[in-house]
Amino acid sequence: MVLVIEGKLGNLNKELLAWHQSMCGERKLPPPLDQLKELSKRLQSADDNSLKAASQRMKMSSGAGLHLKTFDLPYIRSKLGSLELFTEQARQHLLELLFRVSTVNQQVEDSRFYYKMTFDSKLSEENHNSVSNQLIETYKGVSQQARLITDMCVTAHADVSKKK
Repeated sequence: MVLVIEGKLGNLNKELLAWHQSMCGERKLPPPLDQLKELSKRLQSADDNSLKAASQRMKMSSGAGLHLKTFDLPYIRSKLGSLELFTEQARQHLLELLFRVSTVNQQVEDSRFYYKMTFDSKLSEENHNSVSNQLIETYKGVSQQARLITDMCVTAHADVSKKK
C-alpha cells in the first residue's frame, strides 16, 4: 500500500524502496504483490536519474484519485476481552495497532470525501485547489500511517518470535 501510494504521488526514492524490500523479505508473495516486489527491486537498483524518471511516469495525473479501502482487524477486536492474558508490551502494541488502523480508516474516508469534492462545480478555483491539496495530504497521511503499522507488526512479530 505504501509503495503504491508513494508511487502515485511521484515520491519514490531509494530509502522507500529499501524499506519495501526489507518488508517483503525473501518469501514468495502472491500476485500482484510479487510483481510489486519485483518492480521495487528493479527500481532500487536503478540509477538516481532513472528512478526519478520512473517515479514521474508512475505519478497519477492531476485530478486523478486513489481508490483506497478501509481495514478491519476482527480477530484482534474479538480478543479485546482477553487483553489481560498478554504482556503489558503486547497490550500496548495491540491497542496502538487498533488506533492506527482506525486512523487510516478515517483518512481513507476523508480521501473519499475530498475526492468527491473535486467534482463540485460550485467550488471556486481557490477552493478546488485547496480541496485537491487536502486530498494529496490525506493520501500522504494514509501512506505514513500504513508504514507505521507495517513497522509495528514487524516489531511485534519479532518480539513474539524471541519469546518462543
